[in-house]
Amino acid sequence: MSTMSPNKLAHEAILHALECKQEPGSVEQIEKLTFREYLYLLSQARYFLDIHVHPERLAAAIERARRRAQEDDLADELIRHHAHGAMMEALFGMTPAEVARRRRTLGVARDPGRPRRLQPEQADAVWRSWKQHHGLPGPERYLRVAQRCRVPAQAVWQLVQEADSIQREYAARRQGVPAVEEGR
Repeated sequence: MSTMSPNKLAHEAILHALECKQEPGSVEQIEKLTFREYLYLLSQARYFLDIHVHPERLAAAIERARRRAQEDDLADELIRHHAHGAMMEALFGMTPAEVARRRRTLGVARDPGRPRRLQPEQADAVWRSWKQHHGLPGPERYLRVAQRCRVPAQAVWQLVQEADSIQREYAARRQGVPAVEEGR
């Protein structure tokens, strides 16, 4: 890991502190210093500059960064496994533009047209795998099933959405309430 020189760190800390505090005239005073005066100021930073790290906040920020990176990695893997825009929007809140940008970045070509439907044997295998992975969070579950069954994530999504729709319709019929189709 590269380290920042004490003078560079002091420079960045002074500028950041002054920008945050917006001390009237402080930035202007520093800008008027000659190079030699500024170097001397930096060498004296330990007398007027105190940098404090809040360990609890840092630990929380590190944990958030790790979770976000894991979520991004999972989203990238789903895109590599041909997850479509509606799926990525539902799972991660991604816009179509974000999905397209990530596809380009990952070098994943978009499949033209409608995805082909799974063969009955494939659909059975996907459904069995889906039930076996019931303990996983949604996005990871879709990825694992797609990987295990060697089908596009889009196909897993489509099958699960159809099954959910059938289950809602069945439940509504049992209660005597007409089922309402989504999107209408």
